[in-house]
Amino acid sequence: MSVDYKVFTAEDGTDIYYIDFGKGTPIVYAHGFCGSTEQDLSMFDLLKDQFRCICFDQRGYGKTEGRGEIGIQQSARDITSLLKHLGIKNATLLGYSMGAAVLFSYVEQFGCDRVERIIIGDMTPKIINEDNWKFGLYQGRYTRDHYESDLKNIRNNYEQFILFLVEQIVAPNKTSLRNFDYDLNELKNRIIRNIGAGGTEMINAMVGVLEEQKKSSYFYWKSMCEPDFRGTLKNITVPTAVIFADPGSIYYTRTAEYIASQIEDAVLYRMRSCTHMAKNDKPKEFVCYIRDFCKITGPDYLKVRRSMKDLHSF
Repeated sequence: MSVDYKVFTAEDGTDIYYIDFGKGTPIVYAHGFCGSTEQDLSMFDLLKDQFRCICFDQRGYGKTEGRGEIGIQQSARDITSLLKHLGIKNATLLGYSMGAAVLFSYVEQFGCDRVERIIIGDMTPKIINEDNWKFGLYQGRYTRDHYESDLKNIRNNYEQFILFLVEQIVAPNKTSLRNFDYDLNELKNRIIRNIGAGGTEMINAMVGVLEEQKKSSYFYWKSMCEPDFRGTLKNITVPTAVIFADPGSIYYTRTAEYIASQIEDAVLYRMRSCTHMAKNDKPKEFVCYIRDFCKITGPDYLKVRRSMKDLHSF
């Protein structure tokens, strides 16, 4: 599938590349870490008949240059600029993995302005596990020391950083603790064992990225890991779907349950027998949940909900 890219100029003068096609309810998608619009075209192809599909390449990824401030906070500001540019006042925001962190930052900065629904895909509100928080990255084992080490590796040993991340993503959660060995050859072997024939291709694609993307990834990782969005969840005042992988890989299933418990109007969708790659491994199921959620929170539901909100405001 091929689409025509468009460009809008952000408030700081940076040109942001995006796609906008399809018809129906506008869905604005924030892609994940090291992602791009192009990587998710197959998902949009399944949605285009019912939804207006909008996605932008975040700074330093895809077609958008790594100019200006780079990080999830700026990506959130780019979303609000894009919504204003397109004149959209009732978007459904969809974010998967890091893209969901972008949505958390959006709510932190702008509340639910111009947002009708939110869809969160397999993410945690706080990545670093500390101070009794155990629902962060890597089965609750990603510490601040790991984080500091990763920041150094992104700049000095990118191959080790990215292969370790990929291996953790594709390895399903088990009751036993996972292998945290950083040996490069062993990491490659474990990736291939977990995903089969496509393992070598995936390794080459993740390691062989442009230097600009590596530099951008440093700032995205830093901006994604440092915030604590747990308090922000209560500020999500629109219907929200939390789609999560079971048994998952880099997050516990209980992480999704925690997120849903903190949002007033949330529904959980479980993708069984999946890792963090659920969106890619079972795209039709993922899209089915998006359709279902938008259907059950359709115009009549939203009208009643707004009426109740107005009633409670007196």
